[in-house]
Amino acid sequence: MHVKTKLIVLHRIPYSDSSWIVKAISAEQGIVSLLLKGAKRKESPFRGSLDPLSETEVVLHRSKTDLHIVKEAHLCNWFPSLRQGLVSLAEATVMAEVLLRFAPQGLPLFQEFSLLERQLELLDTKGNSGNTFSQFLLELSQIWGFAFNIGECGRCGCILEKPPVSFEEESGDVFCELCSSRRPTGRREEYLGDLFRLAKNQALLNPELTEMGILHYLKQHLGLPQKEIRSLSWLQEARKLCSLHKKSV
Repeated sequence: MHVKTKLIVLHRIPYSDSSWIVKAISAEQGIVSLLLKGAKRKESPFRGSLDPLSETEVVLHRSKTDLHIVKEAHLCNWFPSLRQGLVSLAEATVMAEVLLRFAPQGLPLFQEFSLLERQLELLDTKGNSGNTFSQFLLELSQIWGFAFNIGECGRCGCILEKPPVSFEEESGDVFCELCSSRRPTGRREEYLGDLFRLAKNQALLNPELTEMGILHYLKQHLGLPQKEIRSLSWLQEARKLCSLHKKSV
């Protein structure tokens, strides 16, 4: 059976001297594994159309196994500006890996596909804002039923006008000063401040701390606390390199 769908490539690995296996996300098909026969050859019609982080419309021959054969591929968006920024490219790669490792298997992923597509477009048109990956994780948590409630107090319901005082890991709720029995200290206070800024769509002071906090929350609720995102180390190195470059200019 042939199926036509739009997908975003999450990962690609060699299959033979001439072919690739591609992992991708499709709104209708979910996470799919694809075989690109002869795609490494210069004359291949697939060259460039199924690079990692490309958005492409394909015609698949669905096999009885989990590995489907691509019959046609038409590139929709290569996100060229995103690829010119080291940090933007690293953030996009991490988001792709999060979906590849954590997304439900065998199900349509309409919201997840739309979220990744939107974040890639933001990185491509506006570059890295420092909030992109945190916002991605925040929305992904909501899609999967583990929503953060960071805009209002989880107890009295008041809209927060300043950073919350405490955070409940189990529910994802934050609490105002009047409703909290605890006082934050050190990095916890910094994290709560950035959650408040994220809710207000303001620039984060410590993006890495915020990302790690939300990712930890998401992994705990998925029951996968030990599962690692390998590309995170590349993102951290990319940020260090860009920071050193700015200081030297």
